[in-house]
Amino acid sequence: MNTALSEVPDRSWNHSQDEILRSEPICVNVETKSASGNMTESEIQLGIWVSAQYLKLKELLTHNSKPLTLPWLPLLIVKGELWYLLLASHSNGITTLWSKHLIADSSTLTGMYTVISVLKLLFQWANTEYRSWFKDNAVMP
Repeated sequence: MNTALSEVPDRSWNHSQDEILRSEPICVNVETKSASGNMTESEIQLGIWVSAQYLKLKELLTHNSKPLTLPWLPLLIVKGELWYLLLASHSNGITTLWSKHLIADSSTLTGMYTVISVLKLLFQWANTEYRSWFKDNAVMP
């Protein structure tokens, strides 16, 4: 993918120009807040990030003359010890954040194992389904 990256106009797979984020596609956005943090602010921040990510994906697909079929993207909010999963979709120029679901409370052993299990599933999805979609659609042949 590094060779293909040289063909991308801004030399980044992502909406960020931060050097550490340019060469590997972002697949899960995470927002962290203290236990007293504002959940609405977290959702707004994730909405901004994932909207920018979808715009970048659309740019890559258009650059490669691929159809604009964008995948669902998982999002995480960690508020203190509470972990939430949200899903984002993009259709007709609109990014939608679907309702958040509590994954677990990581202050308990069972909760921590649940968080680890979900992170493993997201890692597996990122390395199989999302990576495959990204290579087939966003990376230039």
